[in-house]
Amino acid sequence: DTTFQKVGTGAFADSMFIIVREFDLKPNVDYNFSPDNVCGNQNIQFTNLTSMGEPFRYFWAFDDGTTSLNQDPTHQFLSAVGAAGVQTFQVKLIVTNSSFCVDSITKTVTIKSVPDAAVGNADPAVTVSTNDENMTIFKVCDGQPFYNFKFTNESSTIPINASYAINWGDGSPDSLFANWPTGTIVNHNFPTGPSTMTVSVTGSSGCVGIKKYLVYVGT
Repeated sequence: DTTFQKVGTGAFADSMFIIVREFDLKPNVDYNFSPDNVCGNQNIQFTNLTSMGEPFRYFWAFDDGTTSLNQDPTHQFLSAVGAAGVQTFQVKLIVTNSSFCVDSITKTVTIKSVPDAAVGNADPAVTVSTNDENMTIFKVCDGQPFYNFKFTNESSTIPINASYAINWGDGSPDSLFANWPTGTIVNHNFPTGPSTMTVSVTGSSGCVGIKKYLVYVGT
């Protein structure tokens, strides 16, 4: 559109043309994903199909508290914890095109529930907290090069848990066992510094629940 503007009158008048270009084409947002109706520990590939106004900026919201800025992300729905059945997640893709126009699309992803890989602390000398990423932290500062941590099974899906695996994150061999009854303590010596402990629980359906913990021994 073109606008003519005149300022003043007579000999002191002046004028100018103002050209305003308006872009109102929203991006044509779309995506697909595969596979569907799988265990929460399996990778799902999300593929962007957006057109109209490249280059684009992407924002994915997976309905589980996590997001991504990637064009074609992969994602695991590890929060789909439950004894049986399926859970649905409303995955939203928001796209901004080169004209700063924004549009979005939401699709439903169906996920088979995974076992609960929650563990607890059985040592009153250990401090338990969470970080900004909602990861549980087990921490002790006693000035020793090693500390023996004591863990209990806090899983809410024990009746359907078929096996357990713990990767201690300190270079020592994994611990594997079929049963972990409530009240039974599992011990491990951790060295000074941080270690990322990963607990994996396989359910009777074959789905695997995975949860990571930060274990810290301070001096």
